[in-house]
Amino acid sequence: FIMPSGKPEEAAALMGAIREPALYRCVAGYAAPYDLAKMYKWGSIRRSDLGMKYLERVLGKDKADLAARSPAQQAAAIKVPVLIAHGKLDARVDVLHSRALAKAMRKAGTRVDLVEYPNEGHGLAIDADREDFYARLLAFLKDNTR
Repeated sequence: FIMPSGKPEEAAALMGAIREPALYRCVAGYAAPYDLAKMYKWGSIRRSDLGMKYLERVLGKDKADLAARSPAQQAAAIKVPVLIAHGKLDARVDVLHSRALAKAMRKAGTRVDLVEYPNEGHGLAIDADREDFYARLLAFLKDNTR
């Protein structure tokens, strides 16, 4: 399971399911950058020279390497159910990341539940949304870890 911090490591749970599929029964994530190359196109980090330098230093620019570390580019390899949640107002990691991953997973025939919170950004600040997400997460884990 992953929670938002604005770092590319957030996609680690999904990459774990790709690299070590036998270890996972399900995966859940919130507001993660699921396609690292898209960080150069989507979200607020890219909007400044400092942000672009950060992306280049942290992510690199090698397209093959970025794809190899991006769950959205390897969605067909994910064989377990996935729960993804994202705030529609997320400026740091655009909700397009979650939408693109969900689309790729559906195309690959993998079960994915995408929940978008219309008034949230890169975190769950509203009590009702936080309660909803954790209730969904607990139900998802109960259904998929028996």
